[in-house]
Amino acid sequence: MNKQMMSILDRLNSIPLEGTERLSFLMQSFLLIKLNESDDFVSLLTSNKIQSKFDELSAYYDKQGIFITPIENPMIGNFLLGLVDLYEADVINFKDMAEAISLELIRKDRASFIMPEELCKLGIAFLEGKDTSVYCPFESSDSFAERLAKHSDVSYETKNMERFLVADVRSKLLNCNYEKYCSDPISQPKVIESGGLKRFTSSIAFPPMGVKYPTSNELNDIWGRFPEKSFTGDVLHLRHMLAQTTDRVVAFVAASFLSRSTAGEKKFKQSLLKNNWLEAVISLPTNILSPFLGANISMIILDKKRTIEQVKFIDASSNFEKKTAREIKLVGIDEIVKLLDSDKSKGKVAVVTSQEIEANEYDLSVPRYVFSQEAQALQSELEKYELTNLEDVVELIRPQAVKSIEGGEHELVEINISSFNKIGEYNGIHKVIYQEDDPVNKSSRASKQFLQKNDVLIASKGSIGRIGLVEDLPAELTIAGQSFMIARVSPNTKGVTPVSLYQFLSSKLGNEQLQRIQSGATIPFINIKDLKSLKIPLATQEQLDLAEQLRAEVKAQHNKIEKLQDSLNQLTQDRWF
Repeated sequence: MNKQMMSILDRLNSIPLEGTERLSFLMQSFLLIKLNESDDFVSLLTSNKIQSKFDELSAYYDKQGIFITPIENPMIGNFLLGLVDLYEADVINFKDMAEAISLELIRKDRASFIMPEELCKLGIAFLEGKDTSVYCPFESSDSFAERLAKHSDVSYETKNMERFLVADVRSKLLNCNYEKYCSDPISQPKVIESGGLKRFTSSIAFPPMGVKYPTSNELNDIWGRFPEKSFTGDVLHLRHMLAQTTDRVVAFVAASFLSRSTAGEKKFKQSLLKNNWLEAVISLPTNILSPFLGANISMIILDKKRTIEQVKFIDASSNFEKKTAREIKLVGIDEIVKLLDSDKSKGKVAVVTSQEIEANEYDLSVPRYVFSQEAQALQSELEKYELTNLEDVVELIRPQAVKSIEGGEHELVEINISSFNKIGEYNGIHKVIYQEDDPVNKSSRASKQFLQKNDVLIASKGSIGRIGLVEDLPAELTIAGQSFMIARVSPNTKGVTPVSLYQFLSSKLGNEQLQRIQSGATIPFINIKDLKSLKIPLATQEQLDLAEQLRAEVKAQHNKIEKLQDSLNQLTQDRWF
Protein backbone atom coordinates (compact mmCIF):
# COMPACT_ATOMS: atom_id res chain seq x y z
CA MET A 1 0.00 0.00 0.00
CA ASN A 2 1.03 3.61 -0.60
CA LYS A 3 3.33 4.72 2.27
CA GLN A 4 1.55 8.02 2.63
CA MET A 5 -1.76 6.22 3.00
CA MET A 6 -0.24 4.05 5.73
CA SER A 7 0.85 7.26 7.43
CA ILE A 8 -2.72 8.57 7.22
CA LEU A 9 -4.03 5.45 8.93
CA ASP A 10 -1.44 5.86 11.66
CA ARG A 11 -2.56 9.47 12.19
CA LEU A 12 -6.04 8.17 12.91
CA ASN A 13 -4.66 6.77 16.15
CA SER A 14 -4.54 10.31 17.55
CA ILE A 15 -8.31 10.66 17.19
CA PRO A 16 -10.33 8.94 19.96
CA LEU A 17 -12.50 6.71 17.76
CA GLU A 18 -13.73 3.20 18.49
CA GLY A 19 -13.19 0.44 15.89
CA THR A 20 -16.57 0.82 14.19
CA GLU A 21 -16.40 4.65 14.36
CA ARG A 22 -12.89 4.63 12.91
CA LEU A 23 -13.84 2.53 9.88
CA SER A 24 -17.04 4.53 9.34
CA PHE A 25 -15.20 7.84 9.58
CA LEU A 26 -12.56 6.65 7.10
CA MET A 27 -15.20 5.52 4.58
CA GLN A 28 -17.20 8.71 4.91
CA SER A 29 -14.10 10.90 4.56
CA PHE A 30 -13.00 9.15 1.38
CA LEU A 31 -16.51 9.23 -0.01
CA LEU A 32 -16.88 12.96 0.68
CA ILE A 33 -13.73 13.64 -1.34
CA LYS A 34 -15.00 11.48 -4.18
CA LEU A 35 -18.46 13.04 -4.28
CA ASN A 36 -17.25 16.62 -3.80
CA GLU A 37 -14.07 16.78 -5.85
CA SER A 38 -14.91 20.23 -7.20
CA ASP A 39 -15.62 21.74 -3.77
CA ASP A 40 -13.18 23.85 -1.80
CA PHE A 41 -12.65 21.64 1.23
CA VAL A 42 -10.60 24.27 3.04
CA SER A 43 -13.54 26.68 3.01
CA LEU A 44 -15.92 23.88 3.99
CA LEU A 45 -13.78 23.05 7.00
CA THR A 46 -13.11 26.60 8.07
CA SER A 47 -16.81 27.51 7.81
CA ASN A 48 -17.81 24.41 9.78
CA LYS A 49 -19.97 23.22 6.87
CA ILE A 50 -18.23 19.87 6.72
CA GLN A 51 -20.57 18.49 9.38
CA SER A 52 -23.51 19.07 7.07
CA LYS A 53 -21.74 16.96 4.43
CA PHE A 54 -21.43 14.08 6.88
CA ASP A 55 -25.10 14.52 7.79
CA GLU A 56 -26.04 14.31 4.10
CA LEU A 57 -24.22 10.97 3.82
CA SER A 58 -26.04 9.62 6.87
CA ALA A 59 -29.37 10.71 5.37
CA TYR A 60 -28.49 9.08 2.03
CA TYR A 61 -27.87 5.70 3.62
CA ASP A 62 -30.72 6.08 6.09
CA LYS A 63 -33.17 6.17 3.16
CA GLN A 64 -31.86 2.73 2.16
CA GLY A 65 -32.34 1.39 5.68
CA ILE A 66 -28.57 1.36 6.29
CA PHE A 67 -27.20 2.81 9.51
CA ILE A 68 -23.90 4.67 9.23
CA THR A 69 -22.13 5.85 12.37
CA PRO A 70 -22.58 9.63 12.84
CA ILE A 71 -19.35 11.66 12.84
CA GLU A 72 -19.25 14.44 15.42
CA ASN A 73 -15.64 14.40 16.68
CA PRO A 74 -14.17 17.94 16.70
CA MET A 75 -10.67 16.60 15.90
CA ILE A 76 -11.56 15.40 12.40
CA GLY A 77 -10.93 18.76 10.72
CA ASN A 78 -7.11 18.63 10.70
CA PHE A 79 -7.17 15.01 9.59
CA LEU A 80 -9.43 15.84 6.64
CA LEU A 81 -7.28 18.81 5.63
CA GLY A 82 -4.20 16.59 5.51
CA LEU A 83 -6.09 13.95 3.54
CA VAL A 84 -7.34 16.49 0.98
CA ASP A 85 -3.87 18.00 0.58
CA LEU A 86 -2.38 14.61 -0.27
CA TYR A 87 -5.17 13.84 -2.73
CA GLU A 88 -4.93 17.19 -4.52
CA ALA A 89 -1.14 16.74 -4.78
CA ASP A 90 -1.70 13.34 -6.47
CA VAL A 91 0.18 11.61 -3.66
CA ILE A 92 -2.77 9.32 -2.99
CA ASN A 93 -5.66 8.30 -5.23
CA PHE A 94 -9.03 6.60 -4.92
CA LYS A 95 -7.51 3.13 -5.37
CA ASP A 96 -5.30 3.79 -2.34
CA MET A 97 -8.39 4.83 -0.41
CA ALA A 98 -10.25 1.65 -1.38
CA GLU A 99 -7.30 -0.48 -0.23
CA ALA A 100 -7.15 1.44 3.03
CA ILE A 101 -10.79 0.61 3.73
CA SER A 102 -10.13 -3.12 3.28
CA LEU A 103 -7.06 -2.94 5.51
CA GLU A 104 -8.97 -1.10 8.20
CA LEU A 105 -11.81 -3.63 8.01
CA ILE A 106 -9.38 -6.48 8.68
CA ARG A 107 -7.59 -4.51 11.39
CA LYS A 108 -10.90 -3.86 13.14
CA ASP A 109 -12.08 -7.45 12.96
CA ARG A 110 -9.70 -10.32 12.21
CA ALA A 111 -12.71 -12.47 11.37
CA SER A 112 -13.39 -10.23 8.38
CA PHE A 113 -11.92 -11.58 5.20
CA ILE A 114 -10.96 -10.07 1.85
CA MET A 115 -10.44 -12.54 -1.00
CA PRO A 116 -6.80 -12.71 -2.20
CA GLU A 117 -6.40 -11.32 -5.71
CA GLU A 118 -5.09 -14.63 -7.10
CA LEU A 119 -8.13 -16.58 -5.90
CA CYS A 120 -10.41 -13.93 -7.40
CA LYS A 121 -8.66 -14.28 -10.75
CA LEU A 122 -8.93 -18.07 -10.63
CA GLY A 123 -12.61 -18.09 -9.76
CA ILE A 124 -13.52 -15.51 -12.40
CA ALA A 125 -11.48 -17.35 -15.04
CA PHE A 126 -13.89 -20.29 -14.76
CA LEU A 127 -16.79 -17.98 -15.68
CA GLU A 128 -15.35 -17.03 -19.07
CA GLY A 129 -18.06 -17.10 -21.72
CA LYS A 130 -20.75 -17.43 -19.05
CA ASP A 131 -20.49 -14.06 -17.35
CA THR A 132 -23.21 -12.02 -19.06
CA SER A 133 -24.91 -11.70 -15.68
CA VAL A 134 -23.34 -12.83 -12.41
CA TYR A 135 -24.69 -13.23 -8.88
CA CYS A 136 -22.25 -12.80 -5.96
CA PRO A 137 -23.93 -13.70 -2.65
CA PHE A 138 -22.42 -13.63 0.87
CA GLU A 139 -20.07 -11.21 2.62
CA SER A 140 -16.66 -12.03 1.13
CA SER A 141 -17.91 -12.17 -2.47
CA ASP A 142 -17.70 -8.40 -2.98
CA SER A 143 -14.19 -8.83 -4.42
CA PHE A 144 -15.66 -10.88 -7.29
CA ALA A 145 -18.37 -8.28 -7.87
CA GLU A 146 -15.84 -5.44 -8.15
CA ARG A 147 -13.80 -7.21 -10.81
CA LEU A 148 -16.78 -8.49 -12.79
CA ALA A 149 -18.67 -5.18 -12.79
CA LYS A 150 -16.51 -3.81 -15.63
CA HIS A 151 -18.12 -6.10 -18.21
CA SER A 152 -21.00 -7.98 -16.54
CA ASP A 153 -24.40 -7.31 -15.01
CA VAL A 154 -23.54 -8.04 -11.37
CA SER A 155 -25.57 -8.27 -8.17
CA TYR A 156 -24.02 -8.63 -4.70
CA GLU A 157 -26.04 -9.68 -1.65
CA THR A 158 -24.97 -9.76 1.98
CA LYS A 159 -26.77 -9.68 5.30
CA ASN A 160 -23.78 -7.93 6.91
CA MET A 161 -24.53 -4.19 6.97
CA GLU A 162 -20.89 -3.22 7.48
CA ARG A 163 -19.73 -5.30 4.52
CA PHE A 164 -22.53 -3.77 2.45
CA LEU A 165 -21.18 -0.31 3.29
CA VAL A 166 -17.59 -1.34 2.54
CA ALA A 167 -18.67 -2.74 -0.83
CA ASP A 168 -20.74 0.35 -1.63
CA VAL A 169 -18.03 2.86 -0.74
CA ARG A 170 -15.29 0.91 -2.53
CA SER A 171 -17.42 0.61 -5.66
CA LYS A 172 -17.99 4.38 -5.71
CA LEU A 173 -14.28 5.08 -5.22
CA LEU A 174 -13.31 2.65 -7.99
CA ASN A 175 -16.14 3.57 -10.40
CA CYS A 176 -17.32 -0.05 -10.63
CA ASN A 177 -21.09 0.03 -10.54
CA TYR A 178 -23.12 -3.02 -9.60
CA GLU A 179 -26.31 -3.79 -7.72
CA LYS A 180 -26.01 -4.32 -3.96
CA TYR A 181 -28.57 -5.80 -1.58
CA CYS A 182 -28.34 -5.77 2.21
CA SER A 183 -30.34 -8.90 2.98
CA ASP A 184 -29.81 -12.52 4.02
CA PRO A 185 -29.51 -14.69 0.88
CA ILE A 186 -30.64 -17.79 2.76
CA SER A 187 -33.55 -16.65 4.93
CA GLN A 188 -34.69 -13.49 3.11
CA PRO A 189 -33.29 -13.23 -0.43
CA LYS A 190 -34.08 -9.87 -2.03
CA VAL A 191 -32.59 -10.34 -5.50
CA ILE A 192 -35.92 -11.09 -7.16
CA GLU A 193 -37.84 -10.20 -10.31
CA SER A 194 -41.26 -11.02 -11.77
CA GLY A 195 -42.35 -12.62 -8.51
CA GLY A 196 -39.46 -15.06 -8.37
CA LEU A 197 -35.76 -15.25 -7.69
CA LYS A 198 -33.74 -13.43 -10.34
CA ARG A 199 -31.80 -15.89 -12.49
CA PHE A 200 -28.24 -15.12 -13.53
CA THR A 201 -26.04 -16.79 -16.12
CA SER A 202 -23.52 -17.63 -13.40
CA SER A 203 -22.89 -17.35 -9.69
CA ILE A 204 -19.58 -17.09 -7.86
CA ALA A 205 -19.07 -16.86 -4.11
CA PHE A 206 -16.93 -17.46 -1.07
CA PRO A 207 -19.73 -18.50 1.33
CA PRO A 208 -19.16 -18.34 5.10
CA MET A 209 -17.77 -21.58 6.53
CA GLY A 210 -18.87 -23.55 9.56
CA VAL A 211 -22.32 -21.95 9.55
CA LYS A 212 -25.38 -23.89 10.66
CA TYR A 213 -28.98 -22.89 10.06
CA PRO A 214 -32.35 -24.17 11.22
CA THR A 215 -33.20 -27.25 9.17
CA SER A 216 -34.43 -26.51 5.67
CA ASN A 217 -37.95 -27.35 6.88
CA GLU A 218 -37.74 -24.63 9.54
CA LEU A 219 -36.46 -21.89 7.22
CA ASN A 220 -39.97 -21.41 5.78
CA ASP A 221 -38.44 -21.13 2.32
CA ILE A 222 -41.10 -20.01 -0.18
CA TRP A 223 -38.81 -20.48 -3.17
CA GLY A 224 -38.42 -24.27 -3.02
CA ARG A 225 -34.62 -24.13 -2.91
CA PHE A 226 -33.78 -26.75 -0.29
CA PRO A 227 -35.02 -30.30 -1.01
CA GLU A 228 -32.54 -31.87 1.44
CA LYS A 229 -33.26 -31.80 5.15
CA SER A 230 -29.94 -30.20 6.00
CA PHE A 231 -28.88 -27.49 8.40
CA THR A 232 -25.25 -27.31 7.26
CA GLY A 233 -24.41 -24.08 5.51
CA ASP A 234 -22.42 -25.74 2.73
CA VAL A 235 -25.48 -27.46 1.26
CA LEU A 236 -27.81 -24.50 1.72
CA HIS A 237 -25.33 -22.03 0.23
CA LEU A 238 -24.78 -24.13 -2.89
CA ARG A 239 -28.51 -24.87 -3.25
CA HIS A 240 -29.27 -21.15 -3.08
CA MET A 241 -26.67 -20.34 -5.73
CA LEU A 242 -28.08 -23.06 -8.00
CA ALA A 243 -31.58 -21.64 -7.56
CA GLN A 244 -30.45 -18.23 -8.85
CA THR A 245 -28.32 -19.56 -11.73
CA THR A 246 -29.07 -20.89 -15.20
CA ASP A 247 -25.58 -22.08 -16.12
CA ARG A 248 -22.44 -22.21 -13.97
CA VAL A 249 -21.76 -21.99 -10.23
CA VAL A 250 -18.24 -21.46 -8.89
CA ALA A 251 -17.87 -21.69 -5.13
CA PHE A 252 -15.06 -21.98 -2.60
CA VAL A 253 -15.87 -24.55 0.09
CA ALA A 254 -14.21 -25.98 3.18
CA ALA A 255 -12.20 -29.06 2.25
CA SER A 256 -13.96 -30.94 5.06
CA PHE A 257 -17.31 -30.58 3.25
CA LEU A 258 -16.05 -32.68 0.35
CA SER A 259 -15.55 -35.78 2.50
CA ARG A 260 -18.59 -35.47 4.77
CA SER A 261 -21.56 -37.72 4.12
CA THR A 262 -24.30 -36.92 6.61
CA ALA A 263 -27.79 -37.58 5.31
CA GLY A 264 -28.41 -34.13 3.82
CA GLU A 265 -24.93 -33.76 2.36
CA LYS A 266 -24.98 -37.22 0.83
CA LYS A 267 -28.36 -36.62 -0.81
CA PHE A 268 -27.13 -33.30 -2.16
CA LYS A 269 -24.07 -34.91 -3.73
CA GLN A 270 -26.24 -37.70 -5.15
CA SER A 271 -28.47 -35.05 -6.73
CA LEU A 272 -25.49 -33.26 -8.29
CA LEU A 273 -24.32 -36.49 -9.91
CA LYS A 274 -27.79 -37.55 -11.00
CA ASN A 275 -28.29 -34.22 -12.80
CA ASN A 276 -24.71 -34.21 -14.17
CA TRP A 277 -24.20 -30.78 -12.58
CA LEU A 278 -20.91 -31.56 -10.85
CA GLU A 279 -18.23 -30.52 -13.34
CA ALA A 280 -15.05 -30.28 -11.26
CA VAL A 281 -13.50 -30.21 -7.79
CA ILE A 282 -10.18 -28.42 -7.33
CA SER A 283 -7.93 -28.76 -4.28
CA LEU A 284 -6.00 -25.61 -3.35
CA PRO A 285 -2.75 -25.19 -1.40
CA THR A 286 -2.93 -25.84 2.34
CA ASN A 287 -3.22 -22.61 4.37
CA ILE A 288 -3.75 -20.51 1.23
CA LEU A 289 -5.85 -18.13 3.37
CA SER A 290 -3.36 -17.85 6.24
CA PRO A 291 -3.06 -15.82 8.39
CA PHE A 292 -6.68 -14.63 8.02
CA LEU A 293 -8.45 -17.99 7.96
CA GLY A 294 -7.10 -21.34 9.11
CA ALA A 295 -9.52 -23.50 7.12
CA ASN A 296 -8.25 -25.44 4.12
CA ILE A 297 -10.40 -24.74 1.09
CA SER A 298 -11.22 -26.25 -2.28
CA MET A 299 -13.23 -25.10 -5.29
CA ILE A 300 -16.33 -26.73 -6.65
CA ILE A 301 -17.64 -26.01 -10.15
CA LEU A 302 -21.24 -26.82 -11.06
CA ASP A 303 -22.88 -26.47 -14.45
CA LYS A 304 -26.64 -26.92 -14.89
CA LYS A 305 -26.39 -27.42 -18.65
CA ARG A 306 -23.93 -30.31 -18.63
CA THR A 307 -24.86 -33.71 -20.07
CA ILE A 308 -21.51 -35.43 -19.41
CA GLU A 309 -21.49 -37.91 -16.54
CA GLN A 310 -17.80 -37.63 -15.74
CA VAL A 311 -16.32 -35.36 -13.06
CA LYS A 312 -12.86 -33.81 -13.11
CA PHE A 313 -10.74 -33.74 -9.97
CA ILE A 314 -7.83 -31.29 -10.17
CA ASP A 315 -4.93 -31.15 -7.74
CA ALA A 316 -3.66 -27.57 -7.46
CA SER A 317 -2.32 -28.06 -3.93
CA SER A 318 1.28 -27.53 -5.08
CA ASN A 319 0.55 -24.34 -7.07
CA PHE A 320 1.94 -21.83 -4.59
CA GLU A 321 4.95 -19.78 -3.66
CA LYS A 322 5.87 -18.12 -0.37
CA LYS A 323 5.13 -14.43 0.18
CA THR A 324 6.27 -14.28 3.81
CA ALA A 325 7.05 -16.78 6.54
CA ARG A 326 3.32 -17.09 7.25
CA GLU A 327 1.74 -16.34 3.87
CA ILE A 328 1.69 -18.05 0.49
CA LYS A 329 0.14 -17.03 -2.82
CA LEU A 330 -1.47 -19.06 -5.57
CA VAL A 331 0.52 -19.39 -8.80
CA GLY A 332 -0.03 -21.11 -12.16
CA ILE A 333 -3.60 -19.86 -12.60
CA ASP A 334 -3.57 -20.41 -16.37
CA GLU A 335 -2.34 -23.97 -15.86
CA ILE A 336 -5.16 -24.74 -13.43
CA VAL A 337 -7.79 -23.31 -15.78
CA LYS A 338 -6.47 -25.36 -18.74
CA LEU A 339 -6.75 -28.56 -16.70
CA LEU A 340 -10.53 -28.16 -16.75
CA ASP A 341 -10.40 -28.89 -20.49
CA SER A 342 -8.63 -32.23 -19.96
CA ASP A 343 -10.56 -35.27 -21.13
CA LYS A 344 -8.18 -37.91 -19.76
CA SER A 345 -6.67 -38.66 -16.36
CA LYS A 346 -3.08 -37.49 -16.33
CA GLY A 347 -0.77 -35.81 -13.85
CA LYS A 348 -2.77 -33.35 -11.76
CA VAL A 349 -6.19 -34.23 -13.16
CA ALA A 350 -8.39 -37.32 -12.85
CA VAL A 351 -11.53 -37.87 -14.93
CA VAL A 352 -13.86 -39.96 -12.78
CA THR A 353 -17.23 -41.60 -13.37
CA SER A 354 -20.26 -41.19 -11.12
CA GLN A 355 -20.01 -44.90 -10.31
CA GLU A 356 -16.51 -44.44 -8.89
CA ILE A 357 -17.68 -41.56 -6.72
CA GLU A 358 -20.62 -43.61 -5.50
CA ALA A 359 -18.24 -46.48 -4.64
CA ASN A 360 -16.28 -43.98 -2.52
CA GLU A 361 -19.42 -43.05 -0.54
CA TYR A 362 -19.69 -39.72 -2.41
CA ASP A 363 -16.37 -38.52 -1.03
CA LEU A 364 -15.32 -35.63 -3.29
CA SER A 365 -11.85 -35.14 -1.80
CA VAL A 366 -9.34 -34.69 -4.62
CA PRO A 367 -6.65 -37.00 -3.11
CA ARG A 368 -9.14 -39.87 -3.46
CA TYR A 369 -8.80 -39.69 -7.23
CA VAL A 370 -5.61 -37.80 -8.13
CA PHE A 371 -2.35 -39.52 -7.23
CA SER A 372 1.05 -37.85 -7.08
CA GLN A 373 3.87 -39.26 -9.22
CA GLU A 374 5.29 -40.97 -6.15
CA ALA A 375 1.88 -42.44 -5.29
CA GLN A 376 1.45 -43.70 -8.86
CA ALA A 377 4.89 -45.36 -8.72
CA LEU A 378 4.03 -47.00 -5.40
CA GLN A 379 0.69 -48.20 -6.79
CA SER A 380 2.48 -49.81 -9.74
CA GLU A 381 4.84 -51.52 -7.31
CA LEU A 382 1.93 -52.81 -5.23
CA GLU A 383 0.24 -54.31 -8.28
CA LYS A 384 3.19 -56.68 -8.75
CA TYR A 385 1.89 -58.74 -5.82
CA GLU A 386 -1.13 -60.96 -5.35
CA LEU A 387 -3.53 -58.73 -3.45
CA THR A 388 -6.51 -59.20 -1.16
CA ASN A 389 -8.76 -56.92 0.90
CA LEU A 390 -7.78 -56.32 4.51
CA GLU A 391 -11.16 -57.59 5.72
CA ASP A 392 -10.42 -60.97 4.11
CA VAL A 393 -7.41 -61.64 6.35
CA VAL A 394 -8.21 -59.85 9.62
CA GLU A 395 -11.05 -59.19 12.01
CA LEU A 396 -11.44 -55.43 12.36
CA ILE A 397 -12.57 -54.26 15.80
CA ARG A 398 -13.55 -50.67 16.52
CA PRO A 399 -12.71 -49.75 20.16
CA GLN A 400 -15.56 -48.28 22.17
CA ALA A 401 -15.32 -45.42 24.65
CA VAL A 402 -14.79 -46.66 28.19
CA LYS A 403 -15.03 -43.98 30.88
CA SER A 404 -13.13 -44.17 34.12
CA ILE A 405 -15.50 -44.38 37.11
CA GLU A 406 -14.33 -42.60 40.24
CA GLY A 407 -14.19 -45.10 43.07
CA GLY A 408 -14.28 -48.09 40.71
CA GLU A 409 -12.57 -51.18 42.10
CA HIS A 410 -11.52 -52.84 38.84
CA GLU A 411 -8.61 -51.61 36.72
CA LEU A 412 -8.18 -51.53 32.96
CA VAL A 413 -5.15 -50.27 31.06
CA GLU A 414 -5.74 -48.21 27.91
CA ILE A 415 -3.01 -47.66 25.33
CA ASN A 416 -3.09 -44.83 22.79
CA ILE A 417 -0.96 -43.32 20.01
CA SER A 418 1.62 -42.11 22.54
CA SER A 419 1.98 -45.68 23.86
CA PHE A 420 4.10 -46.77 20.88
CA ASN A 421 7.59 -45.78 19.79
CA LYS A 422 8.80 -45.23 16.23
CA ILE A 423 9.02 -48.94 15.47
CA GLY A 424 5.55 -49.77 16.83
CA GLU A 425 6.68 -51.21 20.19
CA TYR A 426 4.83 -50.54 23.42
CA ASN A 427 6.90 -47.94 25.31
CA GLY A 428 5.36 -48.20 28.77
CA ILE A 429 3.01 -45.21 28.49
CA HIS A 430 -0.62 -45.97 29.27
CA LYS A 431 -3.71 -44.76 31.08
CA VAL A 432 -5.46 -46.56 33.94
CA ILE A 433 -9.26 -46.73 33.80
CA TYR A 434 -11.36 -47.73 36.80
CA GLN A 435 -14.60 -49.67 36.46
CA GLU A 436 -17.36 -50.56 38.92
CA ASP A 437 -18.22 -53.82 37.17
CA ASP A 438 -15.74 -56.64 36.71
CA PRO A 439 -14.42 -56.19 33.15
CA VAL A 440 -13.89 -59.92 32.85
CA ASN A 441 -17.66 -60.28 32.83
CA LYS A 442 -18.41 -61.00 29.15
CA SER A 443 -21.50 -58.81 29.26
CA SER A 444 -19.43 -55.71 30.10
CA ARG A 445 -18.70 -53.23 27.34
CA ALA A 446 -14.94 -53.30 27.83
CA SER A 447 -14.61 -57.08 27.53
CA LYS A 448 -15.30 -56.93 23.79
CA GLN A 449 -12.13 -55.03 23.05
CA PHE A 450 -9.43 -56.61 25.22
CA LEU A 451 -6.19 -56.64 23.26
CA GLN A 452 -4.47 -59.88 22.45
CA LYS A 453 -0.83 -60.55 21.71
CA ASN A 454 -0.02 -59.93 18.01
CA ASP A 455 -2.91 -57.54 17.45
CA VAL A 456 -2.03 -54.83 14.94
CA LEU A 457 -3.26 -51.35 15.85
CA ILE A 458 -3.99 -48.96 12.99
CA ALA A 459 -4.40 -45.26 13.78
CA SER A 460 -7.74 -44.37 12.18
CA LYS A 461 -8.24 -40.93 13.71
CA GLY A 462 -5.80 -38.07 14.01
CA SER A 463 -2.30 -39.48 13.42
CA ILE A 464 -3.09 -41.43 10.25
CA GLY A 465 -0.21 -43.73 9.36
CA ARG A 466 0.85 -44.65 12.92
CA ILE A 467 0.90 -48.42 13.41
CA GLY A 468 1.43 -50.47 16.58
CA LEU A 469 2.20 -54.17 17.03
CA VAL A 470 1.10 -55.68 20.35
CA GLU A 471 4.06 -57.91 21.24
CA ASP A 472 3.77 -57.30 24.99
CA LEU A 473 0.73 -56.33 27.04
CA PRO A 474 1.16 -53.92 29.96
CA ALA A 475 -1.60 -55.77 31.81
CA GLU A 476 -3.87 -58.74 31.30
CA LEU A 477 -6.84 -56.41 30.81
CA THR A 478 -5.62 -53.94 28.18
CA ILE A 479 -7.78 -52.05 25.72
CA ALA A 480 -7.03 -49.71 22.81
CA GLY A 481 -8.07 -46.06 22.67
CA GLN A 482 -10.58 -44.83 20.10
CA SER A 483 -7.87 -43.42 17.85
CA PHE A 484 -7.04 -46.99 16.82
CA MET A 485 -8.71 -49.73 14.84
CA ILE A 486 -7.74 -53.23 15.98
CA ALA A 487 -6.70 -55.62 13.18
CA ARG A 488 -6.63 -59.21 14.46
CA VAL A 489 -5.18 -61.62 11.93
CA SER A 490 -7.60 -64.48 11.46
CA PRO A 491 -6.43 -67.99 12.48
CA ASN A 492 -5.02 -70.19 9.71
CA THR A 493 -4.67 -67.20 7.40
CA LYS A 494 -2.27 -67.87 4.53
CA GLY A 495 0.02 -65.21 3.14
CA VAL A 496 -0.28 -62.77 6.08
CA THR A 497 1.07 -62.76 9.63
CA PRO A 498 0.81 -60.04 12.27
CA VAL A 499 4.45 -59.12 11.65
CA SER A 500 4.11 -59.01 7.84
CA LEU A 501 0.93 -56.93 8.17
CA TYR A 502 2.68 -54.49 10.50
CA GLN A 503 5.70 -54.28 8.20
CA PHE A 504 3.52 -53.61 5.16
CA LEU A 505 1.32 -50.97 6.80
CA SER A 506 4.42 -49.19 8.12
CA SER A 507 6.08 -49.19 4.70
CA LYS A 508 5.73 -46.50 2.03
CA LEU A 509 3.39 -48.77 0.10
CA GLY A 510 1.04 -49.29 3.02
CA ASN A 511 1.26 -45.77 4.38
CA GLU A 512 0.44 -44.24 1.00
CA GLN A 513 -2.75 -46.30 0.87
CA LEU A 514 -3.76 -45.18 4.36
CA GLN A 515 -3.13 -41.53 3.51
CA ARG A 516 -5.17 -41.85 0.33
CA ILE A 517 -8.29 -43.15 2.07
CA GLN A 518 -8.29 -40.63 4.90
CA SER A 519 -11.10 -38.10 5.12
CA GLY A 520 -11.62 -34.96 7.14
CA ALA A 521 -9.72 -31.67 6.93
CA THR A 522 -9.51 -30.63 10.60
CA ILE A 523 -9.17 -34.08 12.19
CA PRO A 524 -8.26 -36.76 9.63
CA PHE A 525 -10.04 -40.11 9.97
CA ILE A 526 -10.50 -43.36 8.08
CA ASN A 527 -13.91 -44.92 7.53
CA ILE A 528 -14.07 -48.59 8.45
CA LYS A 529 -15.54 -49.39 5.02
CA ASP A 530 -12.46 -47.94 3.34
CA LEU A 531 -10.16 -49.75 5.74
CA LYS A 532 -11.86 -53.06 4.99
CA SER A 533 -11.15 -52.67 1.28
CA LEU A 534 -7.48 -51.71 1.77
CA LYS A 535 -5.32 -53.82 -0.53
CA ILE A 536 -2.89 -56.17 1.25
CA PRO A 537 -0.21 -58.27 -0.53
CA LEU A 538 -0.25 -62.02 0.08
CA ALA A 539 3.29 -63.23 0.73
CA THR A 540 5.00 -66.57 0.17
CA GLN A 541 6.35 -68.46 3.17
CA GLU A 542 9.85 -67.33 2.26
CA GLN A 543 8.69 -63.70 2.25
CA LEU A 544 6.92 -64.17 5.59
CA ASP A 545 10.17 -65.54 7.07
CA LEU A 546 12.05 -62.54 5.70
CA ALA A 547 9.50 -60.23 7.36
CA GLU A 548 10.23 -61.88 10.72
CA GLN A 549 13.96 -61.44 10.17
CA LEU A 550 13.47 -57.80 9.18
CA ARG A 551 11.42 -57.15 12.32
CA ALA A 552 14.13 -58.68 14.48
CA GLU A 553 16.80 -56.55 12.77
CA VAL A 554 14.73 -53.37 13.20
CA LYS A 555 14.31 -54.05 16.92
CA ALA A 556 18.02 -54.79 17.33
CA GLN A 557 19.05 -51.58 15.58
CA HIS A 558 16.51 -49.58 17.57
CA ASN A 559 17.91 -50.97 20.82
CA LYS A 560 21.40 -49.87 19.77
CA ILE A 561 20.12 -46.37 19.03
CA GLU A 562 18.41 -46.24 22.43
CA LYS A 563 21.62 -47.25 24.21
CA LEU A 564 23.62 -44.64 22.28
CA GLN A 565 21.03 -42.01 23.17
CA ASP A 566 21.27 -43.00 26.86
CA SER A 567 25.07 -42.69 26.68
CA LEU A 568 24.80 -39.30 24.99
CA ASN A 569 22.35 -38.07 27.62
CA GLN A 570 24.69 -39.22 30.39
CA LEU A 571 27.64 -37.41 28.82
CA THR A 572 25.78 -34.14 28.33
CA GLN A 573 23.74 -34.10 31.54
CA ASP A 574 25.93 -35.77 34.15
CA ARG A 575 29.36 -34.38 33.18
CA TRP A 576 30.75 -30.97 32.39
CA PHE A 577 34.52 -31.72 32.19
